[in-house]
Amino acid sequence: MKKLSLILCLLLSLSLANAQMLHTNDKKAISLFKKAQKVESNDEKIDFLYKALERDANFTEARYSLAELLFREARYAEAAEVNPIDKYRIALQLYNDSIDIHPRRLQGVNTRFNDYFPSITADGKMMSTTVLDQTTGYNQEDLYISYAKPDGGWTISRPLGNQINTDGNEGSQSFSADGRYMFYVICNNRNNIGSCDIWYSIRRGNTWSKPMNLGAPANTEYWETNPVMSPSGNELYFVSNRPGGQGGSDIWKVKIRILKNGRLEPYKDEPLGAPVNTSNEDFAPFLHSDGKTLYFASHGHYGLGGSDIFVSRMQANGRWGKPENLGYPINTNGDESGFIVSGDGTKGYYATDKIVDEESDLKMDIFEIDMPRDKRPERVMKYSPGRVYDAATNKPLEAYVEIFEQSDNHKWFESLSDAARGDFSAILPEDGSYGLSVRREGYFFYSKEIKHAGDSILVALQPIEQGRTTTIENLFFDTDKDEILPTSYAVIEHLAEFMRVNCKVTVEIVG
Repeated sequence: MKKLSLILCLLLSLSLANAQMLHTNDKKAISLFKKAQKVESNDEKIDFLYKALERDANFTEARYSLAELLFREARYAEAAEVNPIDKYRIALQLYNDSIDIHPRRLQGVNTRFNDYFPSITADGKMMSTTVLDQTTGYNQEDLYISYAKPDGGWTISRPLGNQINTDGNEGSQSFSADGRYMFYVICNNRNNIGSCDIWYSIRRGNTWSKPMNLGAPANTEYWETNPVMSPSGNELYFVSNRPGGQGGSDIWKVKIRILKNGRLEPYKDEPLGAPVNTSNEDFAPFLHSDGKTLYFASHGHYGLGGSDIFVSRMQANGRWGKPENLGYPINTNGDESGFIVSGDGTKGYYATDKIVDEESDLKMDIFEIDMPRDKRPERVMKYSPGRVYDAATNKPLEAYVEIFEQSDNHKWFESLSDAARGDFSAILPEDGSYGLSVRREGYFFYSKEIKHAGDSILVALQPIEQGRTTTIENLFFDTDKDEILPTSYAVIEHLAEFMRVNCKVTVEIVG
């Protein structure tokens, strides 16, 4: 037993010695290195490490430590000179190739607290943020909302109210493109599946519904955050540390089905994978309304320090392309996150704590930029407002609305019209040919062609009553023939679905 104890003690001593072993024999260099570890000031640390390298230029630990400190202080040229590896050379190149933009602090939206995770509706009229109040003695996160003023600017940001905000933490919110759904994260709730879950609320008029847990497989026993709905409304992007990703926190997506009562049903979760996700932290995704341009924050891709904003574009093969750093001064050596872009692609909004100006108070705030052309989404999008109402009574209706590309049935928009006002809003590419399908139980199937993105859409639904007629405006035939054109196939599929649901209704098509 004594012999075994002696062997264990020797092994432990060797292990400790190896852990403390430094790649230099210069005692003075080692002394300077240890002094750098003890002092608080970064300037003093850097000074001691430079002196240690003067004693021994091959002192590996001193070189790595010095380069990392210089990098964190945004002294990129020095960092690249001290340790010329890719991380520091790329940071220097990004800094030297700075973009000619000037971030503007967003007046009205920002509060006296920390403000982050902005979200904006497709029409640009409503913005929500997460606000962190640390003055109460503990960290209290709540959701705030602000509205665009007719003459420009934003109203003073206000809490969303007790229906959404509680004594617990609510944050990381986002709107669906039409503002009908709001997604956000609640942590440590007794109705959660995991520690932090994705919840959602449905807007009817100016009122938000009671929050609902989105459920599995969007939520798991692990940690979920940063939900954002795709512009089409049939997918939700989010962040999770569940198994199956690249490591750390990864960006995932889940399919979404809209039920008759407006509630959402998630299914088929999958990670975005490489090259978007890394083995480090990748988070805060935002899929632009063009459906092809993804902005996100990451600690795993090379950048300027802290978390940087990146953009990835959908390739022809359906996979996401290599992420591109948005560059300086959008990204700094601090933390930037929550990047979103307006529907027309001209404005960007994000949170940072590193922009120093006359109003700087070392807290996180929301900033606005004019988007550089090479960082904008690929397609020009236009806002298309609409309204659904009863053709007999003129009263607004809640109905399922779908807008699709007539050539290939690609879905651009899926949501419910507002129960109180009957309105809906989609954002569509300027170049396209679109079909509209509207369905509600007890009413005839409605379909028409949207000839120009941006046009207002009025939908008068006819109640299912004997003798009533409705017009399908986008059922196309070849000239002087009874052959249906391929651009009508999507409409026929929607009509067939109506017939399956309303099997007792007899319909005669006259053209």
